[in-house]
Amino acid sequence: MRSSVSAVPLLRRWAVTRMERTWLSPTGVRPVPPPLPPPDAEPVSRSTFRKLAVGSAVFALLVLAATLILPLRPAKILDWTTTMAVAAFAMACCAVTAQRSPPGERLWRLLLGAAVFSSFLPKMVAAMQSGFSSRVLGSDVSILVPALMLYPLALAGLLTFPTVPAHSRDPSAGLGGRNGSWQLVTLLDCLLVVGALLLLGSATIIAPVLARGLGNAGSVVIIQIVGTAGKLLILIAIILIAIFRRPCGTGSLALVAAGVLISIVTDSVELYAYAAGRTQVHPAFALGFLVGRLLLGLGVAAPASGRLAAWTRHGPPALWVPVILPYVPVVGVVALVAVQVTMGTLNPPVLYGALGLVLIALLRQTVTLADNTRLVGHLRDSRDELHHQAFHDPLTGLANRALFNDRLQQAVTRHDRHGDPIAVLFCDLDDFKDVNDTLGHPAGDELLRATARRLTSSVRAADTVARLGGDEFAVLLEGPHDPAATGHRIAATIRGPCPLVGTTRTIQASIGMVVVEPAVGPLTAETLLHHADQAMYTAKRRGKGQMVIHPLNAGGASAVASGRCQVD
Repeated sequence: MRSSVSAVPLLRRWAVTRMERTWLSPTGVRPVPPPLPPPDAEPVSRSTFRKLAVGSAVFALLVLAATLILPLRPAKILDWTTTMAVAAFAMACCAVTAQRSPPGERLWRLLLGAAVFSSFLPKMVAAMQSGFSSRVLGSDVSILVPALMLYPLALAGLLTFPTVPAHSRDPSAGLGGRNGSWQLVTLLDCLLVVGALLLLGSATIIAPVLARGLGNAGSVVIIQIVGTAGKLLILIAIILIAIFRRPCGTGSLALVAAGVLISIVTDSVELYAYAAGRTQVHPAFALGFLVGRLLLGLGVAAPASGRLAAWTRHGPPALWVPVILPYVPVVGVVALVAVQVTMGTLNPPVLYGALGLVLIALLRQTVTLADNTRLVGHLRDSRDELHHQAFHDPLTGLANRALFNDRLQQAVTRHDRHGDPIAVLFCDLDDFKDVNDTLGHPAGDELLRATARRLTSSVRAADTVARLGGDEFAVLLEGPHDPAATGHRIAATIRGPCPLVGTTRTIQASIGMVVVEPAVGPLTAETLLHHADQAMYTAKRRGKGQMVIHPLNAGGASAVASGRCQVD
């Protein structure tokens, strides 16, 4: 078997290494961060946003101080009043920034504004009906149910948030792009995260609430639980968008995520209070809803450039983030199971839920391993293709000059060690320029391809046929052979009629060959190429369709130098 090429050029080796580092990424090719929008495309100026942020912080601190100082009922009234005022502030921010934003960034702001409005009016009616009661969960179900429209509207707003793909997965538009494995992995990741968080929430919050008994407030508690799950779903959607997509306004998404997270914590506090048997909590705990709406208003107004955007824009996540992050909530479930086993309080729902998460994790790993196997195979094929392109002529498929020189050097080494015979043939088409000028470049390309096929069919499979450039070809003959017979066979094959764009042309070639005699001492590849080239030009000077063969004798001389041994 012929030995492989000794070394890949440094530039191509770097290209292969770079390709591997990029394609082996679980998220694919690292994309260029999206360009920043021009300043006039921002909804508010950076100075205005700073003023809004400082004013919101001062307002929240003042409300907190007032609720801690005032008696319970005035504090509750202040809490509800300021929460509704902040909701109106968030809606105003959504409307104003949507009007000032480019068309592609309006819809998500309008949907978030509609989400806030869907809970604004029912909450206001609930406040008026309850007389600003201090009860934890005492609102009318008929009023709370419409407020649940907040979650699908907010989710729709997040799904229309302007993003760019976090990976282009070219080449192949990704393996996942072709077989859909990345969608399946993303779905399994969502199931892992949501399942783990719901299992933790049910064991720590929902189970105590159900164990205590729902009583008359049963439906309200269920709605409160559904609301918490809705906020959790929104938070998970934000996390997935941040990981698997490239948000154009990362500061906006971060502020919205912080607001949703604070609202989830506030909901959890109220549910914990109800699970502990309390009928009311201090209004200061409900300040989280106010802060959440303030952050939402700031999120829709956040400029795409500036310190906040720079702090939240760090390019694509590290390679380990999409791999490890879905398992973080699962670790919490494992810790929960361990604690319950230690305390002897492990209940079947938690155990079955944990087993289900383990099965989902195993399925995810199986899909990932299958995708990695396809990726490794694709990389191997791509590396082979790159190697072939680096050492073969793209037009004819023959070896190029680099591969020909490498194989010639190997043949010279074998000749120096074992005396293996070598012959190098150079071939130059005599009528190529005429074909190009009269029939056009497509005909010239077809002539080169036809010549390549004829040369390949005239020699043995072990011989190397190469295109050196233009209409110049070379053949390396190794092992026992009759150089003269091979040269005449090649010349006769090339002279055969060649159909070109509706016409037939008879093409001739000038052939020069150097034959290394067995007794010749150490050689160099450059010497053989020089003598073969001189022999070809000697044939060319004699006229079209001529062939000159020059043996290289033991003294290192040849017929080119001595004028002997010409064979026509």
